[in-house]
Formats: sequence, structure tokens, C-alpha cells
Amino acid sequence: MMLDGVNRFVLAFVGLVAAVASGLGLLLAEGSLEWDQPSEIYDRLADDAVASEAVWGGVAIGGGVVLALLGLAWAWRQVVGRSDGGGLGTTALVRTHRGRTTVEPVALARAVAADLATVPGVTNSRVRVLELSPRPHLIAVLSLEDDAQMAAVREATEAPFARLCRALESSNLSADIRFRPTAKERSRVI
Repeated sequence: MMLDGVNRFVLAFVGLVAAVASGLGLLLAEGSLEWDQPSEIYDRLADDAVASEAVWGGVAIGGGVVLALLGLAWAWRQVVGRSDGGGLGTTALVRTHRGRTTVEPVALARAVAADLATVPGVTNSRVRVLELSPRPHLIAVLSLEDDAQMAAVREATEAPFARLCRALESSNLSADIRFRPTAKERSRVI
């Protein structure tokens, strides 16, 4: 996202300015750098033409307006959603002149998990959708009964995944199935 890049740039810039200011402050406090007393600087500025109130008033108002506009633009970008094209936003299943049918990735994951939980030998299932277009990609974690045959469970998962392909009107999908036998803590990827 572009906004993440902007935020990183702004944070890096502010961090760099803070680091330079801290370093200069330490050098000035140690006496390593020569610096006029602030009162002498203010006296010179008061005599200068740039110190007129009309000039600084306009600069302050202009700077405030620019900061306010930047703040409003940033707040608007945070509130308004954008489609990145290949992201995990709402997926339109059917579009016609009368409307469109959509599905959210979370709802899709719950439906597939419920379907996979009906497979013989599976006690629980969790599904995470990673990508919906151009080819659906998901991770399914299946908790198995102690005596379940992994090959049989793997073969039985073909039907729920085939139903998912038909629902999404996709020719195929990529699914990582992770088996978690209930007696063991670590999952195995097949």
C-alpha cells in the first residue's frame, strides 16, 4: 500500500531529525560546538526585516493550513477503503444488470471449515484464505481422530474443495492441508 510507504517515510524522516537534534544538543551541552547565546540570536532577528509580524503571521497561517490539509488527507485515506486488485476484499461471484452476489473471505473460510469438519476422521477444522484471485489459495488445519488414516482423510477432502471451486467458479485452487493428530501437538504438512 502506498500509505504504508508514506508512513514509513514520515517516521524515518522524523526519527532522523530527532537523532540529529539530539546529537547537536549533546555536542552543544559538552561545549564541543561554538554557539551564540539565544538572546544574541533573537536580537539580530528583531533587527532583521524577516522578523516583521506580517511576514511571520502569513507564514504561520500558511503552514497551519498546509498541515491541516495534510492531516485531513491522511485521515481520509485511513477511513476510505481502496481496492488493491488482488487483495482479500469482497469477491464478486456473479455480476448481472440486476446486481451482484458477493462473498467475504471470512465467511468463505468459515463455510469451508464447516464443510471440512464433516469429513470422516476430522474432529475440528480451521481454514485461512490467503488469496482469492486469480487462483484461490487457502490453508486448512484439520484435527484428526487418533485412529484416522491421513490418506483417507486427504482423499475425502477432495469433495469439499470441489464444491468450493464450483461456488467460486474457479477451475482449480491451491490448498495447503495441515493434519494435526489429536494426540500430537505439532502439525504435519502433506
